[in-house]
Amino acid sequence: MTWKKVTNSDPGDADHFGGNDIDKISDLFSGVADVDTLDINSQTTFRNSKFRLRNPANTFSYTFGTSAITANRVATLPLLTADDTFVFATFAQTISNKIFQGYTLDAATNTFKGFAQDPTGRRWGAYQPSASGTTNATVGVLTGVLAGHTPTGGGTPSNSWDTTNGLIINHVTSGSSGSIAGLASPTVSPGMLRRDAAAMIRTRFKVSATSNTRYYVGVSTASTLPTSDTPLATSDSGIIAGFTTADANFSARGNDGSGSATVYSLGTAKNTSFHTIEISWTAAGFVKVFLDGAETVIGTAGDLPGTLDNLYFHQQIQTAEAVAKTLSIKGTWLDSQ
Repeated sequence: MTWKKVTNSDPGDADHFGGNDIDKISDLFSGVADVDTLDINSQTTFRNSKFRLRNPANTFSYTFGTSAITANRVATLPLLTADDTFVFATFAQTISNKIFQGYTLDAATNTFKGFAQDPTGRRWGAYQPSASGTTNATVGVLTGVLAGHTPTGGGTPSNSWDTTNGLIINHVTSGSSGSIAGLASPTVSPGMLRRDAAAMIRTRFKVSATSNTRYYVGVSTASTLPTSDTPLATSDSGIIAGFTTADANFSARGNDGSGSATVYSLGTAKNTSFHTIEISWTAAGFVKVFLDGAETVIGTAGDLPGTLDNLYFHQQIQTAEAVAKTLSIKGTWLDSQ
């Protein structure tokens, strides 16, 4: 809409509007810049989705909408002491200095202040290099729910330094085909995880070779993984990531114990670089496997362990030839309810 303007210059006087006064109003409602500074001190109503803020190029708008409230509500802006930005529900933003339901998240220590937390709300375990090890049992430190696992390998273990990843653990197989190195699950336990207890496994690792080599990390109802290209047998329930001697790519395998496991490619050719694998799930009907942040979803029922299956954790390298292979681990983390 274009507001009409008078064609003559008429400033008016102290008692009468002139054409210039009407022109100012027309300019104000026609997008003319900086006509005047408005100071509205009366209730002003905008109907739903009628209040819009334009971008600097005047091409697109933020349109403000309302919910179907049934009574008047007051939305109060906080008393800001510096320039700041609105926080929205799903937009990725870094926030600080927030209080959540009566307790405060301390970003410096990653803990909650003033809130009595359940110390068993989440169970966790970690495997980290020790910096002083000379045996499989001493090159790394197992804590929490991983403490019952056994570091293993028939070769010579060590700690070493990687310029990018820092201190690492090196477990080495023997030179016999079929030997393994890594973390062996305690076979006498009832298992560590269930799918009904939301869990997350994350590890950063590399292998010394991919030819005639297998790398497996994940969970299975089998307390000992097969030394073969079939880490999940037809009766095994679990999720195993890594690769077999026959895989071209890093892959994930899922099975509910009622048939052959399904193979999901993780989209990256197997190699000897450092990688991060994460396996996570809730009690819902899917498991997510991430390779260096790239997500693969396992959501078919026949590819998922049962929610009440007792699952053992495994992380190991296997050699399928008479050549020793090394599994290097920066760290491994596991947590669940």
